[in-house]
Amino acid sequence: LGFWDLLPTVIYPPLDLIVLVILWRLGSGDLRRSPPWVLLIAAFAVMFVADFSYAVLGMPEGGAIMTVLDAAWVASYGGMAAAAVHPAMRYLRADTDPLRSGTERTRVGAACLALLAPLVLLLAAPEKVTAVSDVVAATGLVLVAAATVRFQMGADRNRVAEAALAFRASHDPLTGLANRTALLDHLSLATRRAARARRSCAVVFLDLDDFKIVNDSLGHGRGDELLCAVAGRLRDATRAHECVARLGGDEFVVVLEDLDGVDDAIAAAERVAEVFASPFFVAGTEIVVSASLGVVPNAERHVDEVDSALRDADLAMYEAKALDHGRVCVFDPAMRRRVVDRLEVKNALSHAIANDELRVEYQPMFNTADGRAFAIEALLRWQRVDELVPPDSFIPVAESSGLIVPIGEWVLRRAIADLAARGPESTLRVSVNVSPRQLSEPGFAYLVVGIVRDAGLVPERVILEFTESALLEPDPVVDANVQALGAAGFEIAIDDFGTGYSSLAYLKRLAVDWIKIDRMFVEDVGRDDSAETLVRTIIRMADELEIGVIAEGVETLTQFEMLRMLGCEAVQGFLLGRPSTEPVLDATAILEAAGALS
Repeated sequence: LGFWDLLPTVIYPPLDLIVLVILWRLGSGDLRRSPPWVLLIAAFAVMFVADFSYAVLGMPEGGAIMTVLDAAWVASYGGMAAAAVHPAMRYLRADTDPLRSGTERTRVGAACLALLAPLVLLLAAPEKVTAVSDVVAATGLVLVAAATVRFQMGADRNRVAEAALAFRASHDPLTGLANRTALLDHLSLATRRAARARRSCAVVFLDLDDFKIVNDSLGHGRGDELLCAVAGRLRDATRAHECVARLGGDEFVVVLEDLDGVDDAIAAAERVAEVFASPFFVAGTEIVVSASLGVVPNAERHVDEVDSALRDADLAMYEAKALDHGRVCVFDPAMRRRVVDRLEVKNALSHAIANDELRVEYQPMFNTADGRAFAIEALLRWQRVDELVPPDSFIPVAESSGLIVPIGEWVLRRAIADLAARGPESTLRVSVNVSPRQLSEPGFAYLVVGIVRDAGLVPERVILEFTESALLEPDPVVDANVQALGAAGFEIAIDDFGTGYSSLAYLKRLAVDWIKIDRMFVEDVGRDDSAETLVRTIIRMADELEIGVIAEGVETLTQFEMLRMLGCEAVQGFLLGRPSTEPVLDATAILEAAGALS
């Protein structure tokens, strides 16, 4: 046989192997399970076996062996044709990684050397066909072995990479705990196991109390270390088959399994809470932290909707946080109803101004000396279709949602406009409640000054009422607003005095003109000596500080007379005037008839 007869026999097996390598590089992930790719791999594998066998067997010219080899070649061509016409063929592609181009060049060079070696032998000794065939066979075996090792190494790397990707997709990168996706998967399985075994599983949703203080005081790095320490304790406090997850921020969820019932679930949740009984040590710093926990003790009832179990535990956690720090609260359906009601109120309230559903009523404040009104307090009312919504049903929703800011501005504008409509001869003042959210808005003082100026009024005719909670802690924005309003001439009143955190430091820090004694102290005046003592003390303190006093909730003549005797200079309540769009401004007739002004 001549050179050109031997050449195809020598080069076909290495070329088949090179094509196999190229095909392997073309496929990745789901693509390697696609029909065209599988067909091509199978076709060239069959062709390599046939070509390799043909070369090793010394190029047989007939017989059963040649028939088998012909069938193999025909099968390989058929596989290639089937791959070519398959609809998924258009999705085959090759990804190029420029970082690995050097390694690829080395591999291509090695394959070319393996291919050229038999050619060199043929050129050097064309008469030694058998020896060349042996070299071809050995080269093919080496290439096959190298390709097999390479494929295995690639498969191992792919498995490691896929495992790492799967872990990152299902775990929190900071703490290594399960994330929301893994939590829901685990919870689905846990509820099914509990339902089959007629046992209980519980969902515990916990949130660290005042975690923001840790971040603000020690930095976010220390905050992250604390979160990792909490994660470690939670893992230690649970069994290996139970799930501990971090949903983000300082929120964690624990799924407790194999429980006897509600009582066992609550006891298990309290054991989880005990991980916060001792302080944490972060970078040598002792940190005392508590957590509020919400518990759904019978999560197996949510087997078909585990999201709802997580949601209910979240609701219970917020109930616990509202009660106090470090509390454990068990979910009950009333919590969900309250949340749904609040959401409905919030949605309707967001359209109340546009729908012209809000109005303002005024309740007068009377001088105890003569029974005449010197000011009126603006009170917000919400007329929703044919229902008058009580203020305590929507004001808290407006506060928590931030709607109080635009609604409060609307009340202020309406009250100022109504006062201006009384004409320049009126000396009546108007009192408007200001929420903590409004007071913490930069530029609030300038907004109020602008509204009053545009209405043609002077600030001295406007009283602004703040709650104690809004002034308790020094806040640069709040203090700047209060000081700017006082400097502009507005009078400042503290509403519901005595019901908040009465440290009284704010009375020294800020210029306050009025204290409004809450109705809870007034209602027992004349019947309870301790209530009378408290009111007398407040009035005496205010006198020393040169602050005016207004008593709220005055409903009886006995209360009026006692307050007047104690030196309270103004009162407000149903006895003398109820809230109205046109309030009564003179109560002298009522008081004189009762002999209260004698």
